[in-house]
Amino acid sequence: MGPRFRLGLAATSAATCAAVVLGLGIGGPGIASAEVKAAARRITVSFFHALDHGRWSQACSMLAQQFYRRNHVPDRRHCISGFRVGMGGWAVKYRIGKIDATTDSATVHAVVDGDPGSVMLVREKGRLRVLALRGG
Repeated sequence: MGPRFRLGLAATSAATCAAVVLGLGIGGPGIASAEVKAAARRITVSFFHALDHGRWSQACSMLAQQFYRRNHVPDRRHCISGFRVGMGGWAVKYRIGKIDATTDSATVHAVVDGDPGSVMLVREKGRLRVLALRGG
C-alpha cells in the first residue's frame, strides 16, 4: 500500500463519516427518519407514563417552549399546577400507532383512553419535545 492509496482511503473514510453524520450516508433520510421515529416513540411513551403516574414536573419538562407560548402557559410552575388540577386522579391508557417523522419533527398517532389522537413533536435544542396534543 502506497502513500497515495492510504491518503485516498483516509479521505474516503472522512467523507463517508461526514456524510453519515449529516444524514447523507447510506440510506440517507431513511436512517435519520428511523432514528427520529424511535426517539419520538420513546419520548411519547415517557410523556404518557409521566402523566399516568402523576409526574407533572417530568411531563412539563418534555414540553417544547413553543408549547408554552402557544398555550399561554407562563412558566413551568403554572404547567405543573395545570396538570395537577386537570389530570389529578386520571389514569392514562394509551397505545402507540403509526409514527410520521422528518429530521426535525414527528407526529405520533395513538389511541389514548379509547380515543384516537396524535402527539406532535418538534426538535428544540437538539432534542424532540412535545409541541401539541391533538384529538381525532
